[in-house]
Amino acid sequence: MLLISDGSDKVCERIIQTDLHADMLEKLSCRCLSAATLNDSQSNAQRNFVQCCVGILHNVVRRITTSREVFRKCQAVDNLYEFCDVTNYPVIFLFSSLICLQ
Repeated sequence: MLLISDGSDKVCERIIQTDLHADMLEKLSCRCLSAATLNDSQSNAQRNFVQCCVGILHNVVRRITTSREVFRKCQAVDNLYEFCDVTNYPVIFLFSSLICLQ
């Protein structure tokens, strides 16, 4: 899904239309995926999951301009804030896209 969303506006639009973005953001807010847990060397699968979700969300924001408002309504900034240090560029891009003025 990460690779497909990187190259397809249609897939990114479907993610918004089906509320998959909201499901991913809800899952990312789970305590088992907290940044503190992801820094543990035992949590490679969780870290990969978070990085893929953040990457998909990054692709949606990058490709679909109307997605920013949709993400803001889902409290994406609040849900993703703690991942700034563990996921690198995509979440920083998401933040800059979501918190900037329209």
